[in-house]
Amino acid sequence: SNIGMTGDGKVHVYGDQTITVAGGAKIDNGGVCVKIVGLNGDVTINAEKSGDVRISGRNLIFDAKDNIEFTANGKVQINSRELIATNQSTTRIHAKKTRLSGTNLDLDGGTNISLRTSKGTIKVKRITGRDVDWAAACFANTKVPTSALV
Repeated sequence: SNIGMTGDGKVHVYGDQTITVAGGAKIDNGGVCVKIVGLNGDVTINAEKSGDVRISGRNLIFDAKDNIEFTANGKVQINSRELIATNQSTTRIHAKKTRLSGTNLDLDGGTNISLRTSKGTIKVKRITGRDVDWAAACFANTKVPTSALV
């Protein structure tokens, strides 16, 4: 292990195993226990080689003055009981494919929805959800019996 400062003012802390920074042993009822501050630039956390970066706590709060950006070469996966987006003026999803699934799809304010297509804007007056059997719909009013579609 090694702690040192270079001639240009950079401080390096090296450890052969785990380095733990812990604070707050005498703070009652919570509060800030460890603070990392970049006074005039970025703060970066890197897991080199094949390591992951893990952040855990009762709640994770991201507070940005401007934007929060996530970039992944794979996928961004969110697993939660509920996903709430409030107070935004616009929600955009730009994707080659967009899939919505679930037993109920509730769109509030359905009379104020417009779909932009290559042929112009389509005003959606009403959205109706229903449980449809695809094969039965395709062969409706034909001589194919519904028993053959199972």
